[in-house]
Amino acid sequence: MEKYRKQIVPNAKVELIHVSLDDEEADATKWALEGKFPWPTVLAEHYEETGLNEYEAFAGESFLVDSAGKIVTKDEKEAFAKISALK
Repeated sequence: MEKYRKQIVPNAKVELIHVSLDDEEADATKWALEGKFPWPTVLAEHYEETGLNEYEAFAGESFLVDSAGKIVTKDEKEAFAKISALK
């Protein structure tokens, strides 16, 4: 959450999207509310219709994707370094 607040919130060029593996929307919503997550959450059942399945991501992975949908990096440390460099 600290990285999100420091590096993503102040940068209008970056958005975080979370994919929930919960089967029930109520469970995903409850978890997001308890965690006070401000970012959008996509349920696994909507994974394909959002186009996120194209990235072949698994739970716990972080991807940095550019505005054209191209993967910039799949490494979380590198992703945050690149985000920090964006102005």
